[in-house]
Amino acid sequence: MKINIETTIPPDILIRFPVLDVKEKNVNLQVCYDIVKELAPKTIAEIGVRCGYSAWAMLQAAPDATFYGFDNYSYKPRQVCQCASEYLLKDYNTEITEKDTQETKNLCLTDVDLFHVDGDHTYAGAYHDLELAFKTLSENGKILVDDTSVNEVAQACVDFIWVHNEYEVRMLDDFYFGKWLIQLKGSNEQTDKIS
Repeated sequence: MKINIETTIPPDILIRFPVLDVKEKNVNLQVCYDIVKELAPKTIAEIGVRCGYSAWAMLQAAPDATFYGFDNYSYKPRQVCQCASEYLLKDYNTEITEKDTQETKNLCLTDVDLFHVDGDHTYAGAYHDLELAFKTLSENGKILVDDTSVNEVAQACVDFIWVHNEYEVRMLDDFYFGKWLIQLKGSNEQTDKIS
């Protein structure tokens, strides 16, 4: 299914939150939707919920999944983003926690099937978020990393794979933002249709 946030997002969200720029997000959200549709995770977590677009796209593909989100809402317009994410995700089983993941060592989650990392884009911040996500994964859990077009984020992924050498990276089709899937080696048969 092809999703387009401009035509499928509830129209009143754009009226309520006109400052949100959704046009550039379509490719990124399509990748989120496609990977979730293919993997069919029961539990999804995300660092960097922001306005909830990625979470919304993932839950469109897996509406029965349980979603856990973490964001420190340290950017402007903070209240707009919080309200937008609450509004977009109101019909799903979600729990969003306002938390600075850089100040924690454990998210108190287990058995996460897919973890979307889109938080701190510094090298140290991205690497820290990857380690937090890793601690929560189910036996065959995967980490979807956004904005790998940012050098620091890409390097954090490479170094994470170096340390956790039982994992590999699959680059997914999102050339503007960059999106990589980190998974156990040999588990790529499930994602061949996406990359």
